[in-house]
Amino acid sequence: TLFRSAVLFGIFLALFLCLIEVPTLRLVGYAVYGVGLVLLVYVLVDGYSEVARWGADSWILLPVIGTFQPSELIKIGIAMTSAVVFEGMDNKQLKWWQGGGLLLAIYVPPLLLIMKQPDLGTSMVIVFMFVCTLFVWGLRWRYILIGLSGAVILVPMAWMFYLEPY
Repeated sequence: TLFRSAVLFGIFLALFLCLIEVPTLRLVGYAVYGVGLVLLVYVLVDGYSEVARWGADSWILLPVIGTFQPSELIKIGIAMTSAVVFEGMDNKQLKWWQGGGLLLAIYVPPLLLIMKQPDLGTSMVIVFMFVCTLFVWGLRWRYILIGLSGAVILVPMAWMFYLEPY
C-alpha cells in the first residue's frame, strides 16, 4: 500500500542521510533553507489561494505533485541551519551576541513570511522549535522561567488584541 511504500522510502532516506558527511549536510541545510525562503515569498505572489478552504494562503500549486506547503520545508531548513549556529556557540567560535544575531536572521524572515499568510499554527510551531532547541542546547533554567513569565503576560494580551475571532 501507499503507507508501506512511504515508510520504506523514509527508512531508506534516513539511512542514506546517515552516510552523508557533516559539511555536506550543512550545505544541504543552507540549500533547503534558501529554497524554503524563496518558496515562502512565492506563496505570497503566486495567485493560488486556499484562503476560502483553510483560512490561510499557505500553499503553492505544483504541476505534477499538487499542492505543497513551503512552511514544512522551511522548518527543516531552520532546524539544520540553526544547529550550525548553536554548535558554533557551543564550541566558542561564536560569541553569544553573534550567535543570537545569526539565530534572529535565521528565524525571523520565515516567521514574518508565515505570519503574513497568516498561518498562526505554523508560526507557533517555529517558535516552539526555537524554545525546545534552546532548552536542549543548555539554556539556564532561570532564563527559561523568565521567558515563561513573559509569556504568561503576553499570551492573554495577544489573545485579546491581536488574534482573530476564529
